[in-house]
Amino acid sequence: MKLPIFALALIISINSVAQTGHLQEIYTAAPFLNINQNARINGFGEIGVVAPSFYNEAGIMENPGLLSKHGACTGANLSYQPYMPKLIDNAYMFQANFHYSINAKNSIAYNYRHYTLGEVYILGSFTPNEIKEFAHQLSYSHVFNEHISAGISSKLLTSDIFGSAYIDGIQHKAISTFTLSMGTAYNNHINLAANTNLNYQLGASINNFGSKLDYGLEDVFLPTTINLGILL
Repeated sequence: MKLPIFALALIISINSVAQTGHLQEIYTAAPFLNINQNARINGFGEIGVVAPSFYNEAGIMENPGLLSKHGACTGANLSYQPYMPKLIDNAYMFQANFHYSINAKNSIAYNYRHYTLGEVYILGSFTPNEIKEFAHQLSYSHVFNEHISAGISSKLLTSDIFGSAYIDGIQHKAISTFTLSMGTAYNNHINLAANTNLNYQLGASINNFGSKLDYGLEDVFLPTTINLGILL
């Protein structure tokens, strides 16, 4: 008996509430880190914290614990996505990744993503500046037993949203920082009848954890997310 696949994921965003009870907006740097350009994962509803066994690349985006799946697997992916082409010229997102299983229990992956808004005029500057951000990511995953796997990944993020513009007499430069992501997955099944099993998977991850970015005007949070999911 084949049972339908259902998935549920909860994205917990970080908000701040002042003592007055009013919500305070928190701006995050490099929001492109949370944009998934993988068409297969997007078709699955962008639920990457849990995924069927044939979606190994889900471990690259949201849960590094999904890279290892009790078997050897190698794959690569390229994607290019124009960003608001009718409103902005030369704005796009590009991503390239590769994952490789060292053996049945250990896997590694590399991911490069690039985001650019093209040339724009920044308030206080009289010349156009190219706004771009990119990140290099390395991931590792290990299967502990037939049920549990876990993984870790780190990104080297470079954010250049001011170009070489002078604002209030200060020349701004690109800034870089490291982020950390960790995730785990648990797989098991429930016996419903003699020939019927209900397979399920639990997943949890924290992504893009790291220090604030200092653009010279104010410190800005990274787009840290906590992800929980169940797949039946």
